[in-house]
Amino acid sequence: MKRALVLLVVVFAIASAVLALASARGATFGARGAGESDAVGAAGAASSGDAAELPGADDASASLEAGEERFAAYDVWIDSGTAPLAAWQVELAFPAGRAKLVGVEGGDAGAFAKPPYYDPKALAHGERIVLAAFDTGSELPSGRARVARIHVMVQGPEEPRVSARLAAAADPEGRALDARVEVRP
Repeated sequence: MKRALVLLVVVFAIASAVLALASARGATFGARGAGESDAVGAAGAASSGDAAELPGADDASASLEAGEERFAAYDVWIDSGTAPLAAWQVELAFPAGRAKLVGVEGGDAGAFAKPPYYDPKALAHGERIVLAAFDTGSELPSGRARVARIHVMVQGPEEPRVSARLAAAADPEGRALDARVEVRP
């Protein structure tokens, strides 16, 4: 019995220390009632193609100070003209100290819906990354297609200048395409 009481006191002391540390960092704890949600789902669920609007999202960047961080998503688009796009490789670079790459996801449904290939070490470094993908299927896009989305942690309210270079683009036969790359928030 005495051993159980000592263990309970130790657990309580650890829990109190964790709560104190979290409170000092600005975290809040509490039970959720019916209809409430945790921070991840606070904006509400959005179906595919719909966007959930966060309260105050329009003025979020206007209220940031120069050193504050925020997250932004950028779409990577490739325009292959009339030819089907089967393979591509893009090099992206971000200004040092202003933006850091934190995630990569796939593009629109179809050939490039899965995330492109990239070096995870480049993602950890966060200022330069090479993305690449290929598909030999029949659902290849032609014209302007969103092939990837990148997630970036940005310092301050201004949008960072992202440089993009299309290293390669090819059709299903492996022939080089005269294509263009564009990165848009």
